[in-house]
Amino acid sequence: MLAAFLGGAIGDACGSSYEQTAPEQPQASTYYPFGKPVAKHYWAITNDTQLTLATCEAIAQKFLVYYRARRLTGLGGSTCNALHELEAGGHWSQVGRQGQYGAGNGVAMRIAPLAFVSDPVLRQTVEEVYQLTYQHPEV
Repeated sequence: MLAAFLGGAIGDACGSSYEQTAPEQPQASTYYPFGKPVAKHYWAITNDTQLTLATCEAIAQKFLVYYRARRLTGLGGSTCNALHELEAGGHWSQVGRQGQYGAGNGVAMRIAPLAFVSDPVLRQTVEEVYQLTYQHPEV
């Protein structure tokens, strides 16, 4: 999961140096209402990386809201462990069981709403959602 975030952030930062820049040879008819953009020669993450992190944080916080309100029943070991660690202040990307006991079928049910997202990196999104509570590589 860390590699997916890091790769996304690196790609975002690289692409940011090209965003909002004018072409080398703009058309004579090109109008720039706020002046011709100047090429940036540095990398910086954008709102895309920031909102990816915010999405994961929001999911983790919503899980905690349900947990604290006792709206969750029949919790399995991995989910219980993740929620206990989140409540104790653990970071969403580090909680949950790992290894042999970090697998479960709840992921398949929980990610069903993502089937309706037309996201080209849906696999990465799915992995980020399930790894909140299940850290097994074969899930």
